Amino acid sequence: MNTGRHVIIDAWTQDARSINDPQLVGEVLNELVTMVGMKILRPAEIVAVPLDPTTKEGEDDGGVTGTVILTTSHGSVHTWPLRGHVSFDLFSCKEFSVKQVVDFLVEKLGLTGGRVRNISRSHELDNRRHWEIDE
Repeated sequence: MNTGRHVIIDAWTQDARSINDPQLVGEVLNELVTMVGMKILRPAEIVAVPLDPTTKEGEDDGGVTGTVILTTSHGSVHTWPLRGHVSFDLFSCKEFSVKQVVDFLVEKLGLTGGRVRNISRSHELDNRRHWEIDE
């Protein structure tokens, strides 16, 4: 039994300012899920992640992070403005167009490229007492 589609997007932008704006990122996340026909149970809650002066280069470097809760599951986002990197996650048992999601994010956040993983989630496991771990 298929329990939904899980899309994971790791992308780059040259517009670091847009992915560091909690209000804009929240609006984009809410508009995105509405555009693909999902119903919001709890609107996006986005928080700023402050720069930590004690971290080493390459570790966490601020940004924004948050989630939107849907009647059919969730969406989430985390950004790294200093790197120009953004990660989106959309999981829903309601079908949606992955291309429409990517095109929307490209338009709204100026994404220039990245990777999209499209995973079909399922209750059908070969063995309910055995773990299958992808590494």
